[in-house]
Amino acid sequence: MEAPSIREIADKCFNDMASQMDKQGQVTVDQLARMALLLGKNWQKALQVVDQDEVQCFQAENSGRKVFQVQGKNGQYITFSRTYCSCQAHYYEVVCKAEAPYCKHQLAARLALILKRCPVAVVPDAAMAEFLLQA
Repeated sequence: MEAPSIREIADKCFNDMASQMDKQGQVTVDQLARMALLLGKNWQKALQVVDQDEVQCFQAENSGRKVFQVQGKNGQYITFSRTYCSCQAHYYEVVCKAEAPYCKHQLAARLALILKRCPVAVVPDAAMAEFLLQA
């Protein structure tokens, strides 16, 4: 049997945090510490992004798809929390070198949604498509 990847472990930890948040209204210090050990510097940077309220979520009205806009040092980035970010770090660290399972913007988007720290704007599907075409 193959050992789980860091990405798979991180996804499980995110699911556990979401469940904990739904049940108790907060995540535990142990959960945050586990993520810090697992994800290192990107997790620490993601915590800062969330703390500074730099994540917005757009949800398509009919499809329910979510796209995040995350403010970074060099501008705003479009992020699908599990699969894509428009930042250079995602391309180099995640896609090309496989040094990290997610960039800080993806981590921040997922954490902000779990912690209910980002506004969610429901938009028509056509507006979402137009937004993505312009990104």
